[in-house]
Amino acid sequence: MSRWGKQQDRLVVRAVDVLSGVLSGAAPEPARRVVASRALLALEELVFPLHEELVLAENADAAAREATDEQWADDAAVRRWVTETLAEHALSYNELHEVWEEDDPDHVDPQGEHPVWALLELSPFARRLRLWHEAAAKTAVGLGSDVGVGAHQIGHWAAGRSRPGEREREALAGALGVHPAWLHASRDEQPDVQLYRFASCPCE
Repeated sequence: MSRWGKQQDRLVVRAVDVLSGVLSGAAPEPARRVVASRALLALEELVFPLHEELVLAENADAAAREATDEQWADDAAVRRWVTETLAEHALSYNELHEVWEEDDPDHVDPQGEHPVWALLELSPFARRLRLWHEAAAKTAVGLGSDVGVGAHQIGHWAAGRSRPGEREREALAGALGVHPAWLHASRDEQPDVQLYRFASCPCE
């Protein structure tokens, strides 16, 4: 875990957003299984750095190949599938590399001490905000100033601890340069499938 930082956080959020956007509510057809395998592989490379590339690829391929309709039913189901898959692989990872102690930087606790578990709990809204905040290249202080709230409030929203009100959502959309419909409360639990499955956004 000593190698973990903000860059790893960003990569996990991106990978989970892709997985959820492509898989949520869709049949696990071959093309989607390929995407699932590749995005899951990116996560496994971050979480299990001691594994050989071949082992990582085999694990990701097997998980994608065995996934069911129910495991990809919606955003929450996709995140549960990823969480359960990584937790299962963590057990074999620790055993294979003999990293038993929790204070060992290479140990991956499948019970929730690793940063990846909290990131996998983020709702679509929190992921959306994090990704757009990064794309806007603004500090939390700068974004908060644009919206009319403190930087700590931006942090609460990005961590999923609270949600903005209607006026704050409008200001947030303006500050991030996106259409207000993307931040409407009705979409808080819906992944951005439009970004991954359609040629253009169905918003106005």
